[in-house]
Amino acid sequence: MKFDAKIDKWINIMLYGSVLILVPMFFFVPQDELFIMFITTMLMALLIIPIARMSYYVLKDDYLQIRMGYIGMKIKYDNIKSIESVDGWNSSSSMALSKERVKITVHNKGKIMGTTYISPENRELFIMDLRSKCKNLDGSIDF
Repeated sequence: MKFDAKIDKWINIMLYGSVLILVPMFFFVPQDELFIMFITTMLMALLIIPIARMSYYVLKDDYLQIRMGYIGMKIKYDNIKSIESVDGWNSSSSMALSKERVKITVHNKGKIMGTTYISPENRELFIMDLRSKCKNLDGSIDF
């Protein structure tokens, strides 16, 4: 089952705005540097816009597939130690584009490397579906 990533409005504005802010610069760049400005704008668009347009999570037969733009990750269900619903921002890196997140902890990894944050659109349904596929969970899942 595929779940789209939830993206907070301000993150959407920041992602698209970082590309759109380059457009007014075309009026102020000297004529001989327009090509460089065009290439820079296209590269920014090709790197940033897919984050907002190609972010999703898929529950496959044996693993959870996470996609955020060009970055992909797989977590085997057997390796998942705990799943919990969390709100708010923290200083750790994550694959979540919203402050309404799901924290996935993996067995046999450290606190930093073994924790992944994601932000599915329908968080409760995602957690229930993921829980049904995971056999090695420690304790209960918090909502």
